[in-house]
Amino acid sequence: DTNVSGLDKIAKLDIVPSTSLDTQVTDYKNSNLILVGTISNNRLVAEFLGVDYSESKGKSCFEKGEAKIILMKNNDKIALIVTGYSSDDIKRAGNILRYYENNKDKLKGYEVTV
Repeated sequence: DTNVSGLDKIAKLDIVPSTSLDTQVTDYKNSNLILVGTISNNRLVAEFLGVDYSESKGKSCFEKGEAKIILMKNNDKIALIVTGYSSDDIKRAGNILRYYENNKDKLKGYEVTV
């Protein structure tokens, strides 16, 4: 079960994150994460989505024009994943989060397609 028990929706979090490339992260299983990218350009996105990163170049889990915002368990932490077919799709999903107050009615459950 990858869903985060006890949470009923994706909610705005007040945090001060540090920014790292996926290749710079070594101890990700002990951190709350915000992952942004596709399965072919972010090894952590691929891993959380159950895709072999080494075989993902040029591939996608999504249809053209599709993006997802996903909340998953990361041991006793949480991973928020913003991913999609293309960078434009990911930007669109990111804007849903950026303008949370205007979009909170769209953010229900652990996975939202935008």
